[in-house]
Amino acid sequence: MVGKERIREVLRKKDLEGILIFSAENIRYLTGFTGTEGFLLAVGDENILMVDGRYIIQAQEEAKECRILLLEKGIEGVAAYISSLGLKQVGFEAEGVSVALFDKLRHRMREVELVPVGEELERLRGVKTKEEIFWIKGAIKIAEGAWEKILEMVKPGTREDELALEFEYMMKK
Repeated sequence: MVGKERIREVLRKKDLEGILIFSAENIRYLTGFTGTEGFLLAVGDENILMVDGRYIIQAQEEAKECRILLLEKGIEGVAAYISSLGLKQVGFEAEGVSVALFDKLRHRMREVELVPVGEELERLRGVKTKEEIFWIKGAIKIAEGAWEKILEMVKPGTREDELALEFEYMMKK
């Protein structure tokens, strides 16, 4: 998995023992998991996806290259798990964290230095692989086909929200 290799680059460059990722977008990019809640901890050669019971089966099916960990206590459970690993320096996705969440982490992991790494993660997604380019081209073809059909519907009096709804339907169809 390219995402797994790329996140290891960030670990090496920033000299970190782990990286904690919060945003659904980055978790999906790095693991394939499409759920809306979860935490990803990249440590050593392993990606550990922490989810609550609602997402455990989905995580097992979608994030096959990750170790899946059932998370029962939200961010407190994440902090406890990181502390149990004895990590001293962990990167975190600063842009995806509220001040309140950061304070909870810092309070529960006093022995861990939290290092912001958001920009590095965004750069990972900015450089496309051959596979990503393949999927982007496919999406463009779908959008172009739907656009051609929607143009036929554009007439005086047609409501914009109707066109938008039809356009979305055509792309999903």
